[in-house]
Parts: sequence; structure tokens; C-alpha cells
Amino acid sequence: MTKSQSRIKLVLFDIGGVLIKENSNSSVEEILSNLKKLTQLLNANHMQTGILSIKEESFPLNEFNNSVVNFIILSQLNKEESLLNFIKGKYSFDEIFYIADDLLDVPVLQKVGISASPISARREVKRIVNHVIRKEDPVEIINEVKSIVLPNV
Repeated sequence: MTKSQSRIKLVLFDIGGVLIKENSNSSVEEILSNLKKLTQLLNANHMQTGILSIKEESFPLNEFNNSVVNFIILSQLNKEESLLNFIKGKYSFDEIFYIADDLLDVPVLQKVGISASPISARREVKRIVNHVIRKEDPVEIINEVKSIVLPNV
């Protein structure tokens, strides 16, 4: 485990394009089940999971509740400001892992301790992240995130 991996206390996922994708082989139930297992494993290792996403009607946000992740941070367009308001006094940016895929995510991806994107992310996003996950399927992405933040588990 690298020094930066050992500092991670918060693992954040963007929903659209990372966990919810058109043409995905995984059902929402499979995604939720795998995300819940990851949350339980991370919690046992003194880490939290969350969603950092814009408010969008097409995402089943009500299904990503506290039984699946520890919290949800909903944003308008400025995800960085929403995250900053949430972490104030709780976490530093260095303690955060964030996986996302779009230009709106760039300011957060540039500040966090470890950043990642799926292979399907915008080219501009893939250029700035620490890890490009070479998987398309959300369940496989969740498993890759686990191997990045908990490489010895």
C-alpha cells in the first residue's frame, strides 16, 4: 500500500457514466449489491463511501441510500463547492479517492488524493487522473476501485 493509499478515508463515486451506464451488462440491483459489499468492507477498514453527483432525474438516486453507501452529496453544477461544504472539518482532499468521467468532475479530480476514471471517460478527464480503469462494466469498476484503495484485501 502506498503512502497515499493509506491516507484514503473517503471513497467517492460519480453516478452517471461510472455506476449507471447505458448498455451496461449489470443490473441496478447487481451494482447496488456490489457497492454495498464494498461499503461494508471499507467501513471495516475505517473508510467511508459516498456518491458525489449532480441532481439528475434519470438516475435512481433513491436506491443509492444509506444501506448501500454512507452518504450522498448532491450538487448542482459545482461539485467542488458541494464537496468542500460536506468535508469541512471532517476530511482533507488528500484523504479522498474519487472516480468520475466528465468535465464537471475535473476540479474535484485535480484536488483529491487519488483520482480515477473509467476507460469510457472523456479524454480530458483520463489525462488528469491517477488511474484509468480499463473496464466498462460498473460491477467491474467497483471491483477495480476496491483493488486500488485496498490493494492487500
